[in-house]
Order: sequence, then C-alpha cells, then structure tokens
Amino acid sequence: MPSPEALAWVRRAFPALDPSARPQPLPPAGSSRALARLFHAGGSVVLVENPVAAAGAVNENDTFVYLAAHLGARGVPVPAVLAYERDRGWLLLEDLGDLDLCAAARRALASEAPAEREALAALYRQALDVLVRLQREGADGFDPGRTHNPPRYDVALMREGESGYFLRELVVGHLGLVLPHGLDAELARLADRAAAAGTDYLLHRDYQSQNLKIHRGRIHVIDFQGARLGPPQYDLAALLLDPYADLPGEMRAELLAHYLDAFTAHAGAERGAFLALLPAVGAHRLMQALGAYAFLGLRRGKPLFLAHIPAALRLLGETLAPLAGEAPLLVELVAQARRHPRVAATRGAAPPA
Repeated sequence: MPSPEALAWVRRAFPALDPSARPQPLPPAGSSRALARLFHAGGSVVLVENPVAAAGAVNENDTFVYLAAHLGARGVPVPAVLAYERDRGWLLLEDLGDLDLCAAARRALASEAPAEREALAALYRQALDVLVRLQREGADGFDPGRTHNPPRYDVALMREGESGYFLRELVVGHLGLVLPHGLDAELARLADRAAAAGTDYLLHRDYQSQNLKIHRGRIHVIDFQGARLGPPQYDLAALLLDPYADLPGEMRAELLAHYLDAFTAHAGAERGAFLALLPAVGAHRLMQALGAYAFLGLRRGKPLFLAHIPAALRLLGETLAPLAGEAPLLVELVAQARRHPRVAATRGAAPPA
C-alpha cells in the first residue's frame, strides 16, 4: 500500500482524489518501485514511489520526467506526468490501465482464431509505427545530459551489461557451465559487429510487450527511463524476439517487413545493410534478457522469471544461426544451455502475469 506521506502529497497535488476509495497496489514486475492506482470521480491515476538519491546529479526519476515531456512533445504516446516530488521520489502519472501487448498476444495466440491473430498483428504494426517515431523523432533534440544513463549504447555496455550479464547470471551462476577458451574473443568480435549499427537513433532499450500498454485502443510506451542513443535494430529485436509474447516465426517475418517499409521510407536506410547487422544486435538484446531472467529469478526471489529462459534461449539460438561461422563457441554454449536440466525443468512453466 502507498505510504501515508505519499498519499497526503497526492491529495495536495491532485485534490480531485476520492478520499473514500481504497488504493489498489499494482505489481512492480521486475522493478523495485512501488505503484498504486488511486481513484477519483473521473477515473484513476497512478502513484509511483521510487526513492532515489536526490542530490545534484540527474537520477532515474528525473530521467523519466524529462523523457515523458520530450517524447510526448514529439508525438510518442507516453503517460503524462501529473506531479513530481523530487526529494521524496514520488511521481503521479496518467493511468493507462492494465492491458498490455503481452496479455493481448497471449490471448490471441492461444485462441488460434484468424480474426484474433489479425487483430494482434494490427496492434504490433501500430507498435512498430510508434517505434519508428520514437527512434527518429525521439533522437531530435534529445539531451543525454538530462538523463542518468550513459549517452550512447556502446561496446562496453554490450560486454558488461549484456553478454557479460548473460554469462555471469545464467550460464555460470544458474547453470554452472564452464566457459570455453576463446569465447571472450568471439564475444568481442560480436560486439564490434553490433557496434557497426551505429548510434544515430533513440534507443528505449526495453521495447517489449509488457512495456507497451493498450489504452483506448492505442499503443502507449512506458518504462522508457533507460533511453539513450543507439542502433535501431535493438528495440526492433526487443519487440519481435520478445520471449514474453513468443510470436510465431511467420508473424515475426510479416512484422519485420512492415517495420522495414516504415523505417526505410523515413530514414533512407538500405535494407540489406540493416538486416546484416540485425542478428548481432538482436543476440545482445536476448543475452541481456537472459541475464535479467536469471538475476531476477534467483537473486531477487522472483522465480517465475525463470520460466522465460527456454523461449529466450531458443530465440537466441535462431538469431545466432547466421553467425555460426563467426561465433561457433557461443552457438554451442547456447545449445548446451538449452539441454541443461534446469532449463528443461522450466520449459512449459506458467509465465509471470
């Protein structure tokens, strides 16, 4: 439940709040933030309690508030920030409801009805159109100095926060596999290859189905506080290779074609060059996700995240297939991980809500 102090602040900042309505706690998923839905006569708002250091340096909350204004001004649908108490780490946000693209995907894919599949594909096409706007328009006027993130996605982040995270938390920490000699050199080459995609676009860095709300029939983007400049392939891979939704291959192919039409029409990019770099960038995204699933499942005591490891490893194996000649040790390591009894034990397990 929200703290009494935060509730008192909301009532001052938003007098329309209904004092008789009981707050509704909201699940934080992988975050340490506390969220609650508060009601008023016209609907509801969301209170976020995220106490962080509020000294002179830009913090995570400052980043979110800046990016909400920056993206919103450029036509990217994001929640409005209604009030912000920096010293206490409290934010009052527009409520976008509970339905996200992940839930819509699971429902539609379970039904197998053609109409449901087409409705889902239409939502994904909308999400991809929003992504192109975020990438292009969001980069226009973006000020990295107003965020707490490094300004650009780079090789150091790939090695430490993605392939390194994958090895530390999943491969060694969870599965206890021995890393083959020569793997580090392979991963260095893979990162260099991904870095060739450049950093000319705004990167959300977690553009997956649970971070895309469906509000009044429109896709809205949340959890964008990790944004920085980076390659366009990254967020595309995050959405299409998302283990939470685990889209069928034929749908992914259709959606990739839609994205390429939209992106190249505005950016003037050459399709062949774009696609040549997609596997290396996509592999880093999946390694980051796999490291996070192991970290959240084991270190943060949220074991349901482990249920996504089998799908993510399968997608990583598929993504690395075109690079098998350049990264044979990594390909074999992923195959070993897929066969591991701890991975097999979670295959088919119920995913987090």
